[in-house]
Amino acid sequence: MHSGDASTLYGIFSKEITSIENDVVSSIREKAFYRCEKLSSALFSNVKVVKSSAFEKCLALVNANFPSVETCAYHSFYSSGIKKVNMPTLKAMERAFESCTSLESVDLTEVPTIGANAFKGCTALKTVIIRNQEFVSLTATSAFQNSNTKFIIYVLDDLVDSYKEGTNWSTYANRIKPLSELPAEEGA
Repeated sequence: MHSGDASTLYGIFSKEITSIENDVVSSIREKAFYRCEKLSSALFSNVKVVKSSAFEKCLALVNANFPSVETCAYHSFYSSGIKKVNMPTLKAMERAFESCTSLESVDLTEVPTIGANAFKGCTALKTVIIRNQEFVSLTATSAFQNSNTKFIIYVLDDLVDSYKEGTNWSTYANRIKPLSELPAEEGA
């Protein structure tokens, strides 16, 4: 591992790494783990920023825990093996999880906007949970393009109509359900 300063992880020199855990790093640079195809677990408790392509094509990456992340840049997890996105402090993402064909569940709390192609090509996607107290804008209908055609979007009960009628969200109106209908096994 090379770190130019204590808070930024620049890259991993071994493609043989299978797991990593760190509570010091606050930023992960572009392509830091690019094509680390054996990496199955990553825990970064203090990371705020994941830069472009940082975990791109990490096919074995199933367990990715980033409880403090605020920004996932362009293609930060592109075509990785990630199954669940639970990033409660995430505020910015565009194309971050594109082509994650194993991704089944997304749970968001603070994101103000879901960008173009954010979850495009996520063919296993079943559940999107948006817990924001305020309406989340959707910049383009392509955010979920070529994803599983049966995924459900759960939002706060009092915002259901706003989403169903909202710009770009109306495309997914028949999939938008109140959070109170979320089955317990899916994270209610």
